[in-house]
Amino acid sequence: RDRIGVGPIEYVKTKSGKFSVEEIASFKSTYTIFVCRDQDDRELLEIELKKIWNITPIKVVKYSEFIDIEEDGKSYFTISYFTRYSESNNIYSTHFYLNLWMNERSEKGKIRQKSYARIELFPNFKDSDERIKTKYTKDYLYNESNFYNWNVGLIRTYIGIVNNLLKIGEERWLYESEFEKKLGQLKDETLYIPSYIIESFQGDENELFKDYDYNYEVLNNSQLNEIISTSKKSVYFLVYVVSSTDKYINVYDSNPPKILYSKYKGLSYKLKSSDLKDLNNKIHSASKK
Repeated sequence: RDRIGVGPIEYVKTKSGKFSVEEIASFKSTYTIFVCRDQDDRELLEIELKKIWNITPIKVVKYSEFIDIEEDGKSYFTISYFTRYSESNNIYSTHFYLNLWMNERSEKGKIRQKSYARIELFPNFKDSDERIKTKYTKDYLYNESNFYNWNVGLIRTYIGIVNNLLKIGEERWLYESEFEKKLGQLKDETLYIPSYIIESFQGDENELFKDYDYNYEVLNNSQLNEIISTSKKSVYFLVYVVSSTDKYINVYDSNPPKILYSKYKGLSYKLKSSDLKDLNNKIHSASKK
């Protein structure tokens, strides 16, 4: 259940943390604001999110129109990041993610930010030491940066998974690797591949899928968005994310939103044919369950 972490620990390492009954109740009483980029289709995104987000009321607001007032009674989806520095290796590593959070007040009345979910993003821009040292600004994250796995169909699925978990108060660790029985459906169904995966592979498509025995189809963003938003049946699609030094490979079911396959690799970057071979083997195993 990689790449989507649901739990109260934002900078998660060995565990997701546990929500209290009071924390879930407090969140459910909020009004959620999803802050999108100015180049996004705000109306379309709001229509799609309202189809699968029902734990709280939700509204999509463009970044340029967002008034960053951290009000009580509001929760937010915003693009966030954090940077770690290894002094021994003189290396900066930065993780970008979509963060679901709200403000909470301590017993002394101090306001602090409480995280409820973290969804890793795959940046298609290079970190530079100078930019990391001076920190990424919100203007940069929303106006200049781009992420491979940021489109309406994918976001809709991510948010639906978070919604369903929070409704039952269930946590999910960011780094788990596992697969569900329903993954076996891919023995007969088509696995859709976002075109960015082929582009980022920087190699021959046939080489990447040489050990994948089942049907697949490569779609661009608009094609994938269309099939996810209009299909009344399950749509199965692959997502590959590199977040700094971490690699995540997931298969999603769009209806209802669910993670069917998760694989996490630390200190790994490129997608390899062996990753697709592992998925192939898991599909075979799931079909026998």
